[in-house]
Amino acid sequence: MVSWRFYTLVGLLGLTIAVTLWLHSLREHALYELPTTNKRVPDQILEGITLSSTDSAGKLRYRIKAVAMAYFNDDGSTELDAPWILFYSEDESPLQINSERAWASESRDTILLQGEVHIVQPKSQTRMAYTIKTEDVHVLPNERVASTDQKLVAITDNARIQGVGGEIDLTAGTVTIRTQVRGTYEP
Repeated sequence: MVSWRFYTLVGLLGLTIAVTLWLHSLREHALYELPTTNKRVPDQILEGITLSSTDSAGKLRYRIKAVAMAYFNDDGSTELDAPWILFYSEDESPLQINSERAWASESRDTILLQGEVHIVQPKSQTRMAYTIKTEDVHVLPNERVASTDQKLVAITDNARIQGVGGEIDLTAGTVTIRTQVRGTYEP
């Protein structure tokens, strides 16, 4: 014969399962119905934009092109869709950076390129051509440097180098890869 302890244990176990399922359904319901009032809404949206930055002498330093730009008045930041940045140097072809999207600070002294990023240095009289493929790049346009903590691949005509993390000097066109560096070279 089954004792009253067994029925009590089965009842408590059933009650525990029921409460657990009820709490789980409340949690899922709360996750999917978060209020959307905190979502940022841009104050201005522009399509097909081009922004240029010049030095004090009026010489072009860099140019940003994007499919669309959203401006946020609350902090002065800008979000860009499919940005293309050209960095100009003395008598050189411009270094080109493009990404899926970007965020720029109000003063434009910080640009965060998000998603897949391609950096292309065209060949010139003093520079070797290369392409870098990575993700999530932090650009400081005034200092003319870019960096990433993500995996990157640098490709030239006869070499392929990969690693994790790196810095690009946008004036000199040099690349420094931080860790896990591997490469192949074919003369």
